[in-house]
Amino acid sequence: MSVRSEILALPAFVTVLRLLHDHMVSVIEDLAHMGFPLPPNHVDRFYDPNATIAAAIDLILAPFDYIRDSHASWLELVVVHSVATASANKITRDPELSRRYGEAYTAPPQDLREPIAITALARTLRMSYSTVRREVESAVAAGKLVRAGHGVLASDAYLISDVIVQAGERATAHCAHVLRRLGPGGFRFDNPTHCYLDGKPAFLTFD
Repeated sequence: MSVRSEILALPAFVTVLRLLHDHMVSVIEDLAHMGFPLPPNHVDRFYDPNATIAAAIDLILAPFDYIRDSHASWLELVVVHSVATASANKITRDPELSRRYGEAYTAPPQDLREPIAITALARTLRMSYSTVRREVESAVAAGKLVRAGHGVLASDAYLISDVIVQAGERATAHCAHVLRRLGPGGFRFDNPTHCYLDGKPAFLTFD
């Protein structure tokens, strides 16, 4: 897959890539704060932001290879995993909880996860309410999501299923591999904040 050079030069596309870059830097900064072992710096290299952008795209696309066969469509995959990610915001922001439930086989209990309303999900994903509701209802019928309060959660059965646990283990190993590739690109693992292009992006909310 490739993108034509004239597309890459469009101002809107450049803005997206810069934002993607800074989100990747933010992820690495958060990993450093949580004590995740990071690769060493290559102090003799100039920093190449394009290497970080390529790494971010790699990590975004990888889950489609891990779990696409377990979903009816890529759209269902996006909706289900957006719910799973958004409902775990409280855990993600808490260093102790993120370490406790950071492994693929340690799915957090439902009482620590926050139900996500379909309206909030549609607004954040910038998709129509009817489209998101259709995908949610399909995922509920398939047992991947469950209704809770005024929203939905990923089901416990789905989170602890073999396909998700194995995908999580593959994703962790792949992430470590991608991070190692950033070293030759001059990434400052000792202080990721030096690598931001426009600053740390705001944390995404599903309100």
